[in-house]
Amino acid sequence: MTLGGYTYQIGDLFTTSKTGITGRIEKFVPQTRNVTKVMLRLANGQQRFAMVKTH
Repeated sequence: MTLGGYTYQIGDLFTTSKTGITGRIEKFVPQTRNVTKVMLRLANGQQRFAMVKTH
């Protein structure tokens, strides 16, 4: 997934802009041409999904 000129990969740290939650990327699930659902694994072991606008 490319966002702001940076290409994210599985295993990268990602911080959501809306809630400020940080986690490791485990999966990308494209929803539409401009939106991708990102599955994050948080430091406490919880799983969190974030909707990311890619364009």
